[in-house]
Amino acid sequence: MKFKKFLIKVTDSTNNVAIRKIKQGNSKGIVIAENQKKGRGQYGNSWVSYKGNLFLSVFFEINYNFSLN
Repeated sequence: MKFKKFLIKVTDSTNNVAIRKIKQGNSKGIVIAENQKKGRGQYGNSWVSYKGNLFLSVFFEINYNFSLN
C-alpha cells in the first residue's frame, strides 16, 4: 500500500490535518509534523508535544464487506 506523504512544520494536530485531507478526497496518507501544538491522544486525552518527538497520523480506507447475519 502506497501512502501520500504530507510533511508539515507546525500544526495544531496531525489528526486534524488528516481529517481535512480525507474531506479533500484523499483516501490514504501519512501526516508528519515537526511540531504540534494541541495533539490529541486516545479517549480525549491531550498529547504532550516536545520538539524532536515523532508526530504523525496515518489514514487509509478499509474495504471490507461483512454481513451481520
